[in-house]
Amino acid sequence: MRSGTEVVVFAGVVLSIMIPGGLLLRQNRELRSVLAGPPRPIIEGAYLPPLGGYGWDSHKATLVIALRSGCPYCEASMGFYGRIADEWKRQTLRAYPLVLYPDPAKGVRPEIRDMGRLTSMDYEKIGVVGTPTVLLVDSRGRVLRKWIGQLSPSEEAGLLATVRGSLLASQ
Repeated sequence: MRSGTEVVVFAGVVLSIMIPGGLLLRQNRELRSVLAGPPRPIIEGAYLPPLGGYGWDSHKATLVIALRSGCPYCEASMGFYGRIADEWKRQTLRAYPLVLYPDPAKGVRPEIRDMGRLTSMDYEKIGVVGTPTVLLVDSRGRVLRKWIGQLSPSEEAGLLATVRGSLLASQ
């Protein structure tokens, strides 16, 4: 039988390890991601959780554009995102363009200045594993289409045709 002192000492040792370890995990995103394993990418047909400050039901569809400050592929794609913004202004798109950043996004490029923006997004939580990523999301948060990386001109045309056209008409 163990004495009460042994139990108290054991509990003290365990707590002195668990509390700092828990605090370290809570504050260190990189360590959490290593322990959690590889991120799970969002797939078409999956539902995205609500984003702070934006409700999926505020538009019939949303074109989510996930960017990262300093991403060379995001920078190279800015002309295309500017065309998306222009088409939204001309009301030729059937999806509201919403730009996401995982950080406070210090400088906003003129091409996307008129688009809705949310910052400090946890990309792992929503399944964005690389930038740029573009998601076409319906009013319930379901991912209808997904495009990853810097798109070729034909992929850009296909994305625009999808967001202008029949895929959204049936939603």
